[in-house]
Amino acid sequence: MPHFFILSHGYNAGKPLKKCCPNCFVLQTSSESAKKILFWIVYCHWKAGHFIPLQVGSVVPVLHVNDVRNLINTAGAGSENKKFACAVSRLGDLSKLERLLQLQLRFIARTKTAIAKKAIADMLRKS
Repeated sequence: MPHFFILSHGYNAGKPLKKCCPNCFVLQTSSESAKKILFWIVYCHWKAGHFIPLQVGSVVPVLHVNDVRNLINTAGAGSENKKFACAVSRLGDLSKLERLLQLQLRFIARTKTAIAKKAIADMLRKS
């Protein structure tokens, strides 16, 4: 059954996740298309800060599953419009670009480390 996860504790509570982690809810859907739509609805709510007023707790913010369910249900009706579909498409494209840039940054960091190690090794050999 298609599903994704929603972080329920901490300052990122409400963030949709593709992989399970401690302190998260699972949201199961009937189809991949419903999963995609709901994932991006939750993502938009999270990025817009709509989960912040729903958080309770004085030390670690916590979301209750019913509050998340109610917020998702109120937004579900508007998910059929073309503007939302366009926004979802753009968000998906940006997410792919973000993943690519993260890979490039990791490669750059590894390359910098290798160059630094080689420079030190060469310097020590010459002395």
